[in-house]
Amino acid sequence: MEIQAWLVEVRVTAVFPRGFRSILKKKEGKNLCEVKRKAASAATVSRAPSRVYAVLSKREGRVLQEEMKEGTDMFIIKAVLPVAESFGFADEIRKRTSGLASPQLIFSHWEVIGSDPFWVPTTEEEYLHFGEKADSSNQALKYMNAVRRRKGLYVEEKIVEHAEKQRTLGKNK
Repeated sequence: MEIQAWLVEVRVTAVFPRGFRSILKKKEGKNLCEVKRKAASAATVSRAPSRVYAVLSKREGRVLQEEMKEGTDMFIIKAVLPVAESFGFADEIRKRTSGLASPQLIFSHWEVIGSDPFWVPTTEEEYLHFGEKADSSNQALKYMNAVRRRKGLYVEEKIVEHAEKQRTLGKNK
């Protein structure tokens, strides 16, 4: 009887948190973004949407559709952009395109974030792929830490991470 109780206790403490964590998926809001961009001149028509694409990719956007209105020099780009990345988006896109592009953001849907915010490389294969420091940014962890900071909660971050050099404050003579 004691062995069964012990096994149940071990199962609950060891398995439940991992299973519980996998059940709770993080979701992020997505905006449908429609960017209308007018080409400044005939010379810039071919490279007109490139700066819009640069801003979208920097902010984790995903382009759904691109079209050019017939008879005009107007590009219309439809994309999906995370709500967390959309703050300041209109100002940046106007600045990067010299005022030639105007975005319209409308909330579209919720989407499950594919990565686990608590993931760290454990196997040798993962260390080979991601490196010892796991430099690639984890979007789920980034969003979770932003919410924690905004609410005034503890965020587990190191001020100096992977330091390799030591700086001395003495004057060189």
